[in-house]
Amino acid sequence: VDKRLVIIDSAGMSQRDQRLHEALMHLRSNVYPLKHLLVMSATSQRAQLLECVKQFGVQTLTGAILTKLDEATSLGPVISTLIESRLPMYFACDGQRVPEDLRQWRGPQLLDRARRLAEQYQEGVDDWLLAQQLPLGIRAKVGSHAGA
Repeated sequence: VDKRLVIIDSAGMSQRDQRLHEALMHLRSNVYPLKHLLVMSATSQRAQLLECVKQFGVQTLTGAILTKLDEATSLGPVISTLIESRLPMYFACDGQRVPEDLRQWRGPQLLDRARRLAEQYQEGVDDWLLAQQLPLGIRAKVGSHAGA
């Protein structure tokens, strides 16, 4: 292959599909210096994103490609997953046309988009999630004010 970048799409196969894992194992060889990038939808829930990272194994992944940035109303779950998994973001797709809408993005661009989305959708702190992160003694206070 005489290309700088070749993207192989798994054609919508689930991260739980054994055939996908077998195909990926077949591609892993010492013949070609491959980088394995996990494609993550910016519209996915945090639990789904973390499951994908776990299924593909963070130690075998080089980084991530984010898709559906144009459809996302919040980027918190995908940013949290990138940080927790320590996966660098290689590319992001901000449109429906691939490869035309695929661009190299950096952290500041992603954070700026997250800030603009939060302002646009007037997204506040999730009280339930905040309460889960706080010590037990403080949870009761947050819970009692949440309904007020």
